[in-house]
Amino acid sequence: MTRHVSPSIRRRWRILLPLMLLILGCGPTAQPLQGNIITLLGHTDILHPGAQVTIPLLVQEVNNRRPSPNVKIDVGIGADLDSATPLFSGRTGADGTVLATFTVPEGLADPNQFLVVRSDIALFSGSGGALTQGALTQPVFVGPAYNVLLSTDKPRYQPGQTLHARVLVLDKLALRPAQGQDVRLRIQDPSGILLADQTVTLSEWGIGS
Repeated sequence: MTRHVSPSIRRRWRILLPLMLLILGCGPTAQPLQGNIITLLGHTDILHPGAQVTIPLLVQEVNNRRPSPNVKIDVGIGADLDSATPLFSGRTGADGTVLATFTVPEGLADPNQFLVVRSDIALFSGSGGALTQGALTQPVFVGPAYNVLLSTDKPRYQPGQTLHARVLVLDKLALRPAQGQDVRLRIQDPSGILLADQTVTLSEWGIGS
């Protein structure tokens, strides 16, 4: 026996069925990310002990890249996240920037340290740093760094000839001669045999020979 379905019920099912499928097929609405993107501006890979440095920081909203004003920023240096020494605390301005000014620590046992940036709002890296437990960490070398130029009086030598070498050393950060520094010069032949080993003291112009 065939059961008859009235036209009105059919019309109701035609309306309700698509609505039910639409409701069942919709999952939870994705929530936008909450937090800020922080970018370290300028070069911060080498810091000179005892020097006063200023590191510009830019903080933007993660969803629309708009400046994030009045965001608390803390900066420190340490061998790891937990041992970082606090050096600066401040808040971003209306343009989302803050100038972190501090004195670089002296007497560190290991020159290989981390610059640690924390905030009261979740951070996302905008400058290649790593994110660990809500803090931005970036490797930094805390110590003297030099540019060295070594020259000889001629490109090649015969056995028995005297080699005259000169070295010019400049402080990479201060952009001045590394006067009074001791430099060790070691000369080897192509097979690795040591031909000379001498320590010279640089002049006031950073030159030694």
